[in-house]
Amino acid sequence: VNSGELGKLGHKLDFIVAETYGEEDTSILVTADLWTKNISGYIGPQETCVHEGKMAAAFNLPMISY
Repeated sequence: VNSGELGKLGHKLDFIVAETYGEEDTSILVTADLWTKNISGYIGPQETCVHEGKMAAAFNLPMISY
């Protein structure tokens, strides 16, 4: 994206990696922490996503998870 046509149009894609080790409490904390960093969306978490998905919805941010 960054070096292609979208990059030439001023779009940029960056990733912030955050490990939650499959722990729900940690995942909830990381979800809130990432929101404070002005992210545009979430990919993950890998183990649990019920509460994190509700948080993403409350923050009006998309989340891709399973």
